[in-house]
Amino acid sequence: MPKEWRLLYSQGRTGLITDTMVTFGPQASMDECQASETIYTVSSGWCDDFKIFFQYFGQMLGELHQMFRELEMDSNQILTYSHLLDDLITRLPRELREGPDAIRPNDPEWLSAAINEVESMLTARLLTKNHP
Repeated sequence: MPKEWRLLYSQGRTGLITDTMVTFGPQASMDECQASETIYTVSSGWCDDFKIFFQYFGQMLGELHQMFRELEMDSNQILTYSHLLDDLITRLPRELREGPDAIRPNDPEWLSAAINEVESMLTARLLTKNHP
């Protein structure tokens, strides 16, 4: 790294969420990283930190929502993931594996309903201040 970039980086602040991550994503080039971090180092403040955090949070929710929509639209993809639960099912007590309220991850309709329920609970928990 050139001397000027090292000097700039040494004066900057570190964080878990960076402007580069929000602006360019995880595949940012070195030039994009350096340009973004330079602008952030020179002009950032606590308002910018909040803006970056909320942009990142919004991106995470958007990706989560997209993942749930893809699973909802494609029962074959749901079944692909259902096999990941096979070991769990064999370890569950018999009353959870049998009967009208049984857990049935190999049934696309049951799994889709479970995914929709998880999505609504997860979204509510992420978006509310006071959750149970």
